[in-house]
Amino acid sequence: VVLGIALPGTKSAAVSERETWTLARLAALLRQGGVAGTLAGIALYGAGYEIFLTNIPAYLLEVKTASATMVGIFFALFYLAVSVAQVVTGPLTDRLGSRVFMAGGLGLAALGLGVSPFCDLEGLLLVLSIGSLGLGVFCIASMTFLQGAVPDALKGTTGGAYYLFWGLGMFVGPPLFTMMAQGQGYFWAMQAYAGL
Repeated sequence: VVLGIALPGTKSAAVSERETWTLARLAALLRQGGVAGTLAGIALYGAGYEIFLTNIPAYLLEVKTASATMVGIFFALFYLAVSVAQVVTGPLTDRLGSRVFMAGGLGLAALGLGVSPFCDLEGLLLVLSIGSLGLGVFCIASMTFLQGAVPDALKGTTGGAYYLFWGLGMFVGPPLFTMMAQGQGYFWAMQAYAGL
């Protein structure tokens, strides 16, 4: 009720443009310039986000023998870095565009994860914070890119697709990372994800 009163009315898409969510609607979305690649990046981002929440704490405890306090500090730094990156990246993408921030964000995430095995515990917190910044940068940049890449009639579809691909990455990425870490070790699991 509060939102209905507080927010001004918005004009919805014309009746002829409105459709329900269908595979054809998703296919139309994927034909928009750069959308398919961005959605693949969003799946990679979803995997990275969940790896940072599940696999990295396990790595800190098992391999780096970090204390519970250090894992708590990692979580605090993760959320701080993601939040700061999102607040800063939003206005920058408005002025400079999204593409460079999408690539840069995933690049920072790859750097943070790829360099992690070479660091002591304190250095590890620093490079993982850099990786977390990258995830936050990519998140906002990819959202703004998708919203700008599609016509008004596909904006809702874009929102749904964003979370579908993010969820797929979150669901599939960590188990694959875990299987690789158990088979080849955390070093190779981190390098493989960073390479992607």
